[in-house]
Amino acid sequence: MSRALRKGLWGMNALAAAVLLTMMLHVSVNALTRSFLNRPLQNTLELTQYWYLPVIALFGLVTAMTSGEHLGAGILVDRLPKRVADVVCGVLGIVSTAFCAAVTFFSLREALDSARIGLTGGATELPIWPVTFVAPLAFAVLTVLFLAQTVGELRRPGAESRSPSTEEAR
Repeated sequence: MSRALRKGLWGMNALAAAVLLTMMLHVSVNALTRSFLNRPLQNTLELTQYWYLPVIALFGLVTAMTSGEHLGAGILVDRLPKRVADVVCGVLGIVSTAFCAAVTFFSLREALDSARIGLTGGATELPIWPVTFVAPLAFAVLTVLFLAQTVGELRRPGAESRSPSTEEAR
């Protein structure tokens, strides 16, 4: 994995962690001010659902992929003959890459449309269009990761690990 990609992935992980901590602090302060001062923070629900959670969830998908913590079909693939398992893994890699590329394309179209109309959250005037660009970014990275994994598996069929290892992600 290239150094630039590793740094970008580290940045995504750091951003997701910072957003998670910010969300925890925001929700806690909101609960305290609502309970003791009878004055909740404005737009807490909207910020949580439209800003914090998409970043955490979508960047979390990338983190899971790079650390080898995503769901796999090991129970199926491990029982197949070696050559069949290699073919199945190759096909699944191609399908996963194509799916992520399609999600990237369509979510980018949606994000551009949201930016064009200045999408806001719910009944508030809180702009949410900027966070719609998180989905195409996350799925573009997933597309690259799935493609690299699939190419690697097709170049060395029968490799011990059929998922990205923690070593490859670092």
